[in-house]
Amino acid sequence: MIMAVDARDLAVLTHLTYLDPGNSFINDKDLGLDSPWSSKNINNSIGKPLSKILIGYDSSLKRKGDDSDAGRTTGSEWARSVSNARTDPDLKRLILVDAMGNGTTGSMALTFRDPTTGATYVIFKGTGEGEWEDNLAGTHEMDTDGQREAADYVRRIHEKYPGKLVVAGHSKGGNKAMYSTVATGVVDECYSFDGQGFGRNFLDFYKKEIERYRNRIHAYNLDNDFVSPLMQSIAGDIHYVKGNRIGMDFGKLHSLAAFFDKDMKISETEQGVIGKEIGRFTDHVLNTVSDENMVRLSGYIGVLASLMLSKGMSFTDAIAEAERRYPGGTVLLVAALSTYDRLDEFMAAIGRVFGPTGSRTAGSAMKALQIAANTYIASGKKNVSVDFYAGSQDVRDFSEETERKLLGIIDDIDGEKWWDVTKWDVGYRFENWTGHLTIGNYRNDMQQYWRKQMDIKGTKAEDIKSIFSKAREREKQYAAEVRRQAEAIRNAAGQLDAIL
Repeated sequence: MIMAVDARDLAVLTHLTYLDPGNSFINDKDLGLDSPWSSKNINNSIGKPLSKILIGYDSSLKRKGDDSDAGRTTGSEWARSVSNARTDPDLKRLILVDAMGNGTTGSMALTFRDPTTGATYVIFKGTGEGEWEDNLAGTHEMDTDGQREAADYVRRIHEKYPGKLVVAGHSKGGNKAMYSTVATGVVDECYSFDGQGFGRNFLDFYKKEIERYRNRIHAYNLDNDFVSPLMQSIAGDIHYVKGNRIGMDFGKLHSLAAFFDKDMKISETEQGVIGKEIGRFTDHVLNTVSDENMVRLSGYIGVLASLMLSKGMSFTDAIAEAERRYPGGTVLLVAALSTYDRLDEFMAAIGRVFGPTGSRTAGSAMKALQIAANTYIASGKKNVSVDFYAGSQDVRDFSEETERKLLGIIDDIDGEKWWDVTKWDVGYRFENWTGHLTIGNYRNDMQQYWRKQMDIKGTKAEDIKSIFSKAREREKQYAAEVRRQAEAIRNAAGQLDAIL
């Protein structure tokens, strides 16, 4: 009996897009492998069903055993996925009719037709080299180049093959599938696997289209995936899939191979703790970072993700390169983290999923970010270290009580623990930068305001004592001369302003 292609089948089809020429597993001369989607082979593959296109790939890939490719798929997992596509009754008959790109750089999509039902399936590959920045550009842009290219391709396929049209994709490919559904209006069903959401500019511009086509969009996300929680989902229904995780490998949380068990089935569950916390942190960033700073921060994170997930670069080296391309991005990221009131919960979530090793690794990453941010600030970049002028009516109090309070704050700063991100001065600089660390916002909590300003300025106890001593000396010296006394106090207060 002929069955319609379902969500699991589409996940398998989407996995096949990663058999691209950029996959080292597929370009293995020792195994005699070459990508079926390479420029050399694609014309030979078009017009053939999967049962013929994939002959021999499963047995060859199985020889890779437990070795993993860059997409965190082992040879054994590849063998199961390819074998399923080659032999499953609902998949093996699908004919490749069109292709866009080759997956080595930029976008890639494969289009299949079902000769029995007449349905057409456009499958978008996930993030290609150079596309991570396009991923994060969605935080502040209405449409990205990759999204527009995907929509144009869907329109062309619909004109060429009228009838039922289904689009699907993984990660960036899932985002492109959702975008194409909303932007074109020609898609009947859309399936996103771990696809990230959309920024506020897109949501505002396409509000009517989203409401109209939302029920056609179905999201299937791994329980602890870290990409799908990014930004706002537009899916009509969201399903969480129990991930097939192996060991302490963060990248595995976003691998398509992790969707399937050994029988190539997927099991639904609830969203995991990491997925939830990343979603909350993303909301925090979108609600606190200005559009101008979001351009820099999103570009920085895009480069960081690309270098680590696509290039396999170490975290420390990736930070250095991302900072070189987007100066000040490290400061923005650390500031966003240090102003996030659920950071403890996020770190605890990593510990629950990966255990003590995961917690230590996350702690090391946070420390590396802090060091990089402090190095940038120490270099004297004007656009990060912003001078602040405090209103005189709130800080010009030279009483002994005020001096004791300020010295107590200095003791608190000197005794703070480095891992307490709520006390990182980089977070206060971020407040300063975005205009939140203003005197008006702290009229009811001046002690907190003083603390943050002194931490930023690096104020020492001797600085406070010197200023108050000068103020008292001048007050005593000019007690009989009210006018000159007031001027002296103002001068001393000016010094305090410079520090605070």
